[in-house]
Amino acid sequence: MMRIRKYQPFVFTRKDEHEAWLADMARQGWRYKGGNVLGFQFFEQGTPAEMVFSWDQAPRAKDNAIAYRRQCREAGWELAETDGRWYCWSKQVAPGEPVQPLRDKAHAIAMYLDIQRQHGAQLLLTVAVFLINSRSLFGTNSPRWLTIFVMLMMLTASAVHARAALCAKARVRLLGADG
Repeated sequence: MMRIRKYQPFVFTRKDEHEAWLADMARQGWRYKGGNVLGFQFFEQGTPAEMVFSWDQAPRAKDNAIAYRRQCREAGWELAETDGRWYCWSKQVAPGEPVQPLRDKAHAIAMYLDIQRQHGAQLLLTVAVFLINSRSLFGTNSPRWLTIFVMLMMLTASAVHARAALCAKARVRLLGADG
């Protein structure tokens, strides 16, 4: 059986594009077998199928997460991959058949509000550490190159967290405008 790997990291801000890409790979006869932290996605050759994929974030509480997985399976979704709290669900469908979404609108809004809070808190923490560390630029405690490198990393992390929080906020606005 032939196997391939493709570089296509999952980033929640491009969730819809990643789901569509996985569905396109399934139409070409490639069964999704998961990914790794480097962003490579693994596939096995099989028969072409019409599949729908949905990346979704599991609830934080363990009991809620167990009930969540059970509800998804009862609705006909199969767990294809996990990436931290993110779960990739798949479902085979007939061409043109409408698919019941994994989450209703209220639960989707709650998920994106949670993501917005997570990234907002991480952004605040990163900025606080950045400000505390900025004093060492003028001190002699550590090599200046190391301090500059760490500060650049924190600025990058701040930009990533700010973008993620804004993306989650935009999705909440979009979901709220739909109904």
